[in-house]
Amino acid sequence: MKSNAGKQLIIDTTLRDGEQGAGVVFSLEQRKRIAEMLSCSGVDEIEAGTPVMSEEDVGFLKWAARFDLPVFCWCRADDRDIEAAKRTGLSGIHVSVPVSDRLLGIFEKDRSWVEHSLLKYSGICFSDFDRVSIGFMDASRAEPAFLGYLTGLARSFGYDRVRIADSAGVMTPLEVASLVSDLSGHGIEIEFHAHNDMGMATANAVTAFDSGAGAVSATVLGLGERAGNACLEEIAFARKSRGQSSGIDMSVISELGRYISGITDKPIPVRKPVLGGSVFSHETGIHAAAVLKDPLAFLPADPGALGLGEQEICAGRHSGTQSIMHILAGRSLAVSRSVAAELLPLVRLRAGEYGRNLTAGELERIYYEYTNTEHCDKGILQGL
Repeated sequence: MKSNAGKQLIIDTTLRDGEQGAGVVFSLEQRKRIAEMLSCSGVDEIEAGTPVMSEEDVGFLKWAARFDLPVFCWCRADDRDIEAAKRTGLSGIHVSVPVSDRLLGIFEKDRSWVEHSLLKYSGICFSDFDRVSIGFMDASRAEPAFLGYLTGLARSFGYDRVRIADSAGVMTPLEVASLVSDLSGHGIEIEFHAHNDMGMATANAVTAFDSGAGAVSATVLGLGERAGNACLEEIAFARKSRGQSSGIDMSVISELGRYISGITDKPIPVRKPVLGGSVFSHETGIHAAAVLKDPLAFLPADPGALGLGEQEICAGRHSGTQSIMHILAGRSLAVSRSVAAELLPLVRLRAGEYGRNLTAGELERIYYEYTNTEHCDKGILQGL
């Protein structure tokens, strides 16, 4: 199994937290295909499921133990969960405990129970697993002093990693930076787990990395409960665009995103960062003219170089002459700047009528309308 020592890790939890999203159900075969694609994608670890759910889940996790990367299962601090996990043959286990007074009250637990659980499950889990992670559920709403105390305990009890979960999605990047920096001082690897209730999960995850976190967990397409989790492809794209190390193969993640979108019947919004159909498209004349000279003029990274497809120049109400010339050149039609300028009024008129961009074929037909003097009055066109 490959070593991740010293790396900042991207942990995928699509098969665990992602499937917890309302209305998301993966069949066994779908889970296997997702796991196989994840193993080829370059993610550092996979959190593959919750064994206590069913014997089918135990069987799937046994199957997932075959991959040449760490595969973890997720458990509550409950003997039944741990016993189910032991039957999977996995080398890694994640044990989660609530740590905020709010959740402890709801679950009829107290702080002493948390301390006792940390001690108890460190002894039980390390007898059967090579790596044990302890998760602090609702850490973002826990008392900071108690959270620091627990982090120190986790280190003294031998846990490999502490997961700080923003379970209700309430944190801002500045708060994440402060918390991760403080907890990293306890000498144990910190993982940050973000939810997207306020639309900041990706920003919080990237900030956690910048603040010293050794790992973040995320899902493909940001799939997950409520508004979802931190989005794996966005985190990977952000790191690559900033010149930071990431072993993620964006072309594989793109394929996986389309697959998950199909099986969950949840279309990818066209303006979804990284994988949306329009996120590398340019209509405005000044933008299009710039990216034709430099692909990074208005993008953080070149999508083509990352295997995410090429940038697209669109014809529409805001287009300029260089866009028209470029699109027609792709149809083997070389036009001058002056001709393109004369085409623009009709392009803008048609785009307004259609309420959308024009296809390259539609732009080509406009060009032939313009050049056919028997059917087109150039003076009228210029006056549109």
